Amino acid sequence: MRRTQFAGLLGLGTAILAACGTGNPGQDGDAGLIGLLATSNEPAGANCAEGGTRLDYGADANRDGTLDEDEIEGTEYVCNGPGDTGPKGPDGDEGDEGPAGETGPTGPMGEGYGGEAGDMGPDGDTGATGDVGATGDTGDTGDVGATGDTGDTGPTGATGATGDVGATGAPGGSGAMGDTGDTGATGATGDTGATGATGATGATGATGATGDTGSVGPTGATGATGGIGATGATGATGATGATGATGATGGIGATGATGATGATGATGATGATGATGATGATGATGATGATGATGATGATGATGATGATGATGATGATGATGATGATGATGATGATGATGATGATGATGATGATGATGAGGYSTLITKTTIAAGATCAGGGTRIDVGVDNGDGGGTAGNATLETGEIDSTANVCAAAPTQGRYLFRADFSSGNTPVVQRYSIAANTWTTVASPATGFRSTLGTDDTSVYSYHSGNTLQAYNIAGNSWSTVSTTGPTAGYSGYLKYTPNGIYYCPIDGTTMYRYQSGTWSSFALPRRCSVGGTFDPSSGRLYVRVISDPSFMVVDSVAGAVITTINVTGYHNDWTASGAYYAGRWYTQNWTNPIYSANATADGALTSTGLTPASVFSGMATDFADGVIYLAGYGDGYYGSELVRYDPVAGTLTNLATPPAGINDQSNIVLVR
Repeated sequence: MRRTQFAGLLGLGTAILAACGTGNPGQDGDAGLIGLLATSNEPAGANCAEGGTRLDYGADANRDGTLDEDEIEGTEYVCNGPGDTGPKGPDGDEGDEGPAGETGPTGPMGEGYGGEAGDMGPDGDTGATGDVGATGDTGDTGDVGATGDTGDTGPTGATGATGDVGATGAPGGSGAMGDTGDTGATGATGDTGATGATGATGATGATGATGDTGSVGPTGATGATGGIGATGATGATGATGATGATGATGGIGATGATGATGATGATGATGATGATGATGATGATGATGATGATGATGATGATGATGATGATGATGATGATGATGATGATGATGATGATGATGATGATGATGATGATGAGGYSTLITKTTIAAGATCAGGGTRIDVGVDNGDGGGTAGNATLETGEIDSTANVCAAAPTQGRYLFRADFSSGNTPVVQRYSIAANTWTTVASPATGFRSTLGTDDTSVYSYHSGNTLQAYNIAGNSWSTVSTTGPTAGYSGYLKYTPNGIYYCPIDGTTMYRYQSGTWSSFALPRRCSVGGTFDPSSGRLYVRVISDPSFMVVDSVAGAVITTINVTGYHNDWTASGAYYAGRWYTQNWTNPIYSANATADGALTSTGLTPASVFSGMATDFADGVIYLAGYGDGYYGSELVRYDPVAGTLTNLATPPAGINDQSNIVLVR
């Protein structure tokens, strides 16, 4: 573990102020600060040749939980290496303590007591800032700026609810009588009212003799109405005689006084109606008899013309105010008035006495710890811890060691996980050998032996760039986890294993063909299936991720079969002529060409889309009976030799476009024969 002390102390110093007289005691200082860590990417350059991570650290002076630019007290770098992570180096020497932080600002002057200053004593430790002095008098208020123009009137709000009706006003004076309207036409006679109950019949009085009808004289003036006489008793009604012819109507005699109404006699039978006689002249109007019962009201006559309007009466009391309508939109704001002059600043209060000395500050520490490759960082990395050496959590303050309870911030800086074209894995493909697995770093050009399975290999290697797959004795499919450096069983229900076999991983399943067999098996979603091949398979070949096609070399023959990995079916067989008698993993596809290498011969190629003959590239690798792996991203093919016990284990890289061979680091001992390789991108 390496410790790096921050430059500066977290207890920020302040200048010592001399006051006139004795001021009020200052408040205790704030709680100590915490250390913060901020990480950012560092591009390749002077600080990190391959790029890396920049670590800025410092005290959180403004206590906002963020490391601001002016709070950075130190910077370190965790740089990417050119290849695999090397072993941890020894702890470096602890750096010198940095300079003290800048002096804080002077507090405002408090109110003094007017005493004379004594001699200045020796400088004591800086105390906390004293209380703020009293605020000076407020300056005069500036003139009010001119009122801005009134904004446009907003639209009228919705009408409010009608208010309660006000009390009725006092009646107005009567208006002048309008002219009498014309008399309306007489209304039609109303229906006859219902007949009243018949009263008791009075006795019939004796009928007086009828006088002769005189001639009708002119109508005299109407005399005063005489008093109504008492009603005589009604005489008994005689029997009705036959109706005689109606004589001429005589003149109306003067109306005699009405006698008392007699009791009504029994009604006689009605006689036949005589013919109506001619109407006699109207006699003089007799005295008005008693007013008969009012007849039914006739229909209302037409309304006469309206008379002139009378004078308006006095206004009644105002009714209660209705609810306020909705507020109209606010009019545009008027221009702002000119700003009034600023009042004079009040005088600064006298400085208070220096407060009690604050607690001493503590250093901020940073430590770095290596993280092994695993769940936290797939490619390994560094853990950064930052904190104040203040004894928090049961630690010891000021001992220059960042203890667990003193840690305020933690960050992990992870190295890049394995990326495209970064590793080759090499193993044998025969059950007769002790299983050994080796890893080659393309960037570092170095080999490392990694964890091996418990049982021998029965196939070549396949990969999904996270794990490496292979078939084993016991009919088991196993997987090697690259990040965890461990093996696990994927399936125990597979086909009977040959002593070796062709195996490739595809997104559409893992394909396995026991060597010298004519059945291709596919493991997909936990289930095995199979289909027939037209030729016997060897262990050499390639999976092309861009087309989804598998290329499977025919045993003891440079020809190959093409399989659709999506459909799980053979597309075609390309017959290639030329001598090729090995059973090894030689055979690779790239960019429309098929490549093989036999014995100590040069690398040969053929058209991968039509039958044809092998053509020599003129380049002979140091490896013999080479296993081959195509790197489609970099456009190269890697070749690894047969094994330690036969013909050597050299590793070379072939560039088909440039037509070059490059010898790489030789694999370590451990794989005796029948080696194969797989590329992890």
